[in-house]
Amino acid sequence: MDREVPLLELEKVTFTYPGQEKPLFVDLSLRLYQGQWLSITGPSGSGKTSLLRLMYGAVFPAKGTVKILGRALDRKSRYPLRRQMGLVFQSFELLPQKTVLENVVYGAEILGWPPKVAREKALQRLEDVGLLDLKDRRPGTLSGGEQQRVGLARALIHEPRLILADEPTGNLDPANARRVWEILWELKERWKAGVVVVTHSKDLVAWSKGLHLELGKL
Repeated sequence: MDREVPLLELEKVTFTYPGQEKPLFVDLSLRLYQGQWLSITGPSGSGKTSLLRLMYGAVFPAKGTVKILGRALDRKSRYPLRRQMGLVFQSFELLPQKTVLENVVYGAEILGWPPKVAREKALQRLEDVGLLDLKDRRPGTLSGGEQQRVGLARALIHEPRLILADEPTGNLDPANARRVWEILWELKERWKAGVVVVTHSKDLVAWSKGLHLELGKL
């Protein structure tokens, strides 16, 4: 991929909550290239999650443009462009009746992959997150940190070029939080993906040594 084409680009984006008069941010511009890591922090209500939602087309700016791989993100393009993304959330949303492996395979089934390919990729991702030996367990028998890593494996089964994570370690203790961040970092390096993480943890921001955007100080 051409280094000069950003994975993610915001051009003079202005966003306002519906029913609100004051914008959350005005003329916000940024670029994220392959292999880069961006941490977003800020106080509650500063727009961290809204900014992330703009990046995957859940909401749209009042002004300005969001681009993924050089293509404008709009209501028509958002679904095909999301196939280039991995979306990781604080809530695991695992299916309790399925095994760990079946939960990860489900992520590939949504993409329409053949069952054999889906299983092979699911096993690879479980190995990446260190849970291959737990593949036949049910989510309810796992710790919170293990459940989050299963969710991570499912969200990233397709080796996305852009990873967007909203407080992925918000419910975890420091040791498990650090492990999730280490996995994200390792995969970023291997795939040369771009990573955007919304977090409250200043310690993890410092550890990542990536780009940092603190909303509320713009």
